[in-house]
Amino acid sequence: MTGAAATPSADNVRFGFGRNWQAYLQSIDETKLKAAEDELRQQLGGDLYSRTFLDIGSGSGIHSLAAHRLGARTIVSFDYDADSVACTQQMHKRAGAPENWQVLQGSVLDAEFLAQLGTFDVVYSWGVLHHTGAMWRAVELAMTCCGGPGSLLLIGLYHRKPWLTPAVKVVKRAYSAGGPLQRGALLTGYVAATVAYAAARGQLGQMLRNTPRRGMNAWHDLVDWVGGYPFEAATPTEVVAFVEKHGFKLRESETFTSFAAVNTFLFERLGPQ
Repeated sequence: MTGAAATPSADNVRFGFGRNWQAYLQSIDETKLKAAEDELRQQLGGDLYSRTFLDIGSGSGIHSLAAHRLGARTIVSFDYDADSVACTQQMHKRAGAPENWQVLQGSVLDAEFLAQLGTFDVVYSWGVLHHTGAMWRAVELAMTCCGGPGSLLLIGLYHRKPWLTPAVKVVKRAYSAGGPLQRGALLTGYVAATVAYAAARGQLGQMLRNTPRRGMNAWHDLVDWVGGYPFEAATPTEVVAFVEKHGFKLRESETFTSFAAVNTFLFERLGPQ
């Protein structure tokens, strides 16, 4: 997942997204870059030639690089986390430091900062807005970055399970606030629980054969998932209803039922900005 672009959570506990992605950068090769590129193309239904692209919560920077490889005319990437900004800057350098790609530090919850960026043909924020501490406000402000009719909003948000999401939030906060021993225990417990659950459902073989999507790395995805705090989630119905009331229409979605899954939504702006 990408890093979070946010202001500090109310209790000042935050997961170090950027530190996790700095370690992940060492594993990025052409195979992962191609996977990220293919996933973004599939999600958007095509390439980005002549389109402007905003990456909110750019994290590792791999999807901003994918947008560059897909021909985006202009790219702006930003993240709240300084380490994530540094990661994206490395990806920018890896691409040859193109002048049409700008990397910034900022918050999706800062309306003034967003207004200075202008509007874009494609606004992308996958696995980010639910880590801001103010998810619905973050979604609302992300929508303001979309241009006129036909501009796209591509977001990914955790699937909410009313009976389980509160417990997941407790685990994530405990990991983010804990020391090495507590973090190790929580990671071990999560892996053991996941394996046991898959085995009980006869899905262990399938789970072991699965490869991470979006060009990600299984280990860093795991750390990101267990530690990702602040944490909120929503049902697909809630997301669609909220965004569509702001003048957007759902074009495509990919949704799951697992509490650990991120549902992906592609919206199109219908009317005037």
